[in-house]
Amino acid sequence: MMLREGYYCVVFISVFAGAVTVTVGGLAAWVLWVLVPMAGYLFRLTRRAVPPSPLAVVCPIDGVVDRTWQTRTPDGKQTVAAIRIKSLGFGELAIRAPTEGKVVKEWFLDSGELPRDLRKQGAEESAKLLYIIDEDLQCRRYRAWIQTDEKDNVITSVAGSLLRPHWYVRAGERVGQGQLAGMFWFSAAVTVMVPGNCRIRVQPGAKVRSGSDILANLVRKPAESAA
Repeated sequence: MMLREGYYCVVFISVFAGAVTVTVGGLAAWVLWVLVPMAGYLFRLTRRAVPPSPLAVVCPIDGVVDRTWQTRTPDGKQTVAAIRIKSLGFGELAIRAPTEGKVVKEWFLDSGELPRDLRKQGAEESAKLLYIIDEDLQCRRYRAWIQTDEKDNVITSVAGSLLRPHWYVRAGERVGQGQLAGMFWFSAAVTVMVPGNCRIRVQPGAKVRSGSDILANLVRKPAESAA
């Protein structure tokens, strides 16, 4: 299996290699044909075993945990926990949804830009949205906000990608835990932001796989668990 971008790349290289084979041949054509399986490997997509835990927040990319920390939202009323993952050199380029829920909003921020338009939505909404705690403020970032059925907010921030990441699931749509949600280009640092009362399950330096390894567990109050 491959990411959809991989199919486009393989078809393009194959057509180009075929044309070069017919018109020129030789070493140039051989090099292009070698690029076809290399592109297939680069854009590979393997099946992942999603953990049977509805409260789990799974890793969105293949990588290494860089650090975990806590901070507060801009209004100072909510504690936020964050897990930062750096991609592996030859890992998959897939981005998977860290939790099940509805995509409330997705947005792209240029270097140094803050989501000013979101501040018009009121203090409560802003507190949920403005988890401006990632260290990538001077990088271009792509963010997606997923809200679970229990109103827990999980924000995924992708920074450092060579090109703008692709996000397949649009605002208003639902995603499943570990579902393929997008892809990044070759290198990225991803920060997953969750409610501060979550139980963090990883330590810095740990290697993690997207869609299967658990980063944190959402916490339910006794009344919610009984319901």
